[in-house]
Amino acid sequence: MKSNPLLALADYALDASSAPASQPAEPPLSKLLATLLAFGVCVLAVWIASLLTDTRRISLSRTPGRPNKVNPAHILAVLLVLLATQLASAETIGRLTGLDHKSYVAVIPSLMAAQLATIVATLAVAAVTFRLGLRRGLGLSLRHWIYDGARSAAAFLIVLPPVMALAVLGERLLPHKTHEMLVMFADPQFGWTWKLLIAVSAIALAPLAEELLFRGLLQSMLRRYLGKPWTAILIASACFAAVHIPSEPQSVFALFALSVGLGYVYERSGRLVSPILTHAIFNAVMLWNAFATA
Repeated sequence: MKSNPLLALADYALDASSAPASQPAEPPLSKLLATLLAFGVCVLAVWIASLLTDTRRISLSRTPGRPNKVNPAHILAVLLVLLATQLASAETIGRLTGLDHKSYVAVIPSLMAAQLATIVATLAVAAVTFRLGLRRGLGLSLRHWIYDGARSAAAFLIVLPPVMALAVLGERLLPHKTHEMLVMFADPQFGWTWKLLIAVSAIALAPLAEELLFRGLLQSMLRRYLGKPWTAILIASACFAAVHIPSEPQSVFALFALSVGLGYVYERSGRLVSPILTHAIFNAVMLWNAFATA
């Protein structure tokens, strides 16, 4: 795979808003995305107004803690598992099929293998480093799944306007590069089986792997070290956006904003279900937008 293997962990958040070089710089909007964006502006305005009545929600001063012993060595170990899995699986598939290991026949399965390996590795690390375990410590609890689902839908609508605005800004100010997975998804010769695999990777595996690593491990570790939720959110979000620079430089601002929103949701709830679902909804809408505007 041509791009940095670390990008496999967070490669779909704004893929669908990146237009091919032959098209206008601004990301095209499908009817669905345009409708959701208009509705999101209204929800964002209401949410901002509600924040002004309770500043504690802004400061995150009363958010639940997550006692843990995560350290940088744990984060590095997960990244090494991701890298080793992606490289080994791509090379193995390439040899079995007799095709170039950079072809989609190898790239897509190896990406999914890396995502699955990341999920397993982060859960293994969290199981031994979070004092209250995966459910109560890391926040993988489905106890309030209805409330978390509603929170996720609202969070998606709230974060959508600033993310799309920054996507347009990035398209105008930064170099443009279309992610190779989006190129594959838009290729008319690319079969529906492969498109379905990309959708599964983008909507199911990527949000789970990314949130477990960037929110569950990294943000929790930073909050314990620094003692400040917002500082942890901002640093984790900068890391989340930075890994996309080689493959999607124009998306770095928008990805940072998306990550800040996901980090805020995690701190407010103390559970990973909401940011995972928010991320999945966002990816699904962006992927549909790519399909509808191709």
